[in-house]
Amino acid sequence: MNAELREKKLMMSASGEDSGLQPAYTRALQDAAICRGPATSVYTAMTTGDQISELIRASFPVDPLPDEFWLADVIRRPLDDIAEELQNRMAERSWLEITIRDWAMIGASPDVVRRYLTPNAFRYYLPSSLVGVLRVIGYVEWALDSILPNNQNRRPNG
Repeated sequence: MNAELREKKLMMSASGEDSGLQPAYTRALQDAAICRGPATSVYTAMTTGDQISELIRASFPVDPLPDEFWLADVIRRPLDDIAEELQNRMAERSWLEITIRDWAMIGASPDVVRRYLTPNAFRYYLPSSLVGVLRVIGYVEWALDSILPNNQNRRPNG
């Protein structure tokens, strides 16, 4: 197949017509098809960390900050080291400002952090760990612990 015909088929498939793809993913495919070099496939162009980070940023709102940060039972007890680190490194900050270093310096896994924050607060800060892992791949287990249920089979309970 000549290069011109291959390019035309690629652009048609990237348009998402009758493919059922989500709009953001379809746009990313189109951007990757336009930006790629002649010997690069859409799939390798799509997997760059910067492009995935941009998709995450476009998918999660920055405003508003969560109304409630702490779970009710955390408020009733004195702050321990983890709670103090959460207060210093996350509370009242945009998720865009939180780095993977902030997550690491809290001194607890995302599963433990989840026990301190309200579900809305945890969901709000989740994209910061996903973007952070794209920059420092050594923390990939942090992102996985953030999105997978904390049980033996990693299956949702409810």
